[in-house]
Amino acid sequence: MFFHHLLLASNGKKGKEANKTLARFEIQRYIGIPYEYKNGPEEIKDRTVGEQTGINCILLAHWILQDNGHSLPENILSKEMYEDEKRFKPVPSLEEIERGDIFVFGKEGKPDLYSLHLAIFIGERDKQEQPLLIHATYEEKQVVIWPLEKFTKYRRYAKLLAVKRLTPE
Repeated sequence: MFFHHLLLASNGKKGKEANKTLARFEIQRYIGIPYEYKNGPEEIKDRTVGEQTGINCILLAHWILQDNGHSLPENILSKEMYEDEKRFKPVPSLEEIERGDIFVFGKEGKPDLYSLHLAIFIGERDKQEQPLLIHATYEEKQVVIWPLEKFTKYRRYAKLLAVKRLTPE
């Protein structure tokens, strides 16, 4: 994968316009970590254990935020990220996304708020200008990067419910 040594350090904006939420994160650090549905922030306290036994999409989001100076309580799960509009502001359109924005996916129809899926925009787009998202996925059994359009091919990710941005406290 061409992202192996990519270090993301800015979102292309200057000064006060730059997204301070995720100033930088190294993609390679997360790629290939095994996927394990039951291993979320409430279950895995030791990163080494998670890297060996696997993590879910929620724990990946926690780690990326934590690695960039934004620790969340372990009981903040996908449902809370989706519903909390004080800590996680809605991004009004895909044209306004920034590195570190959290994409929240669900199944078609009425979403099960306890089975939402999270992916994080890495600040890059593919050749077709699709946003590239890092996530821990059941389909590939590991942490990977997918273009946004690939999510719609899977029932569990068929509907983009929201894009949220962590607001620093």
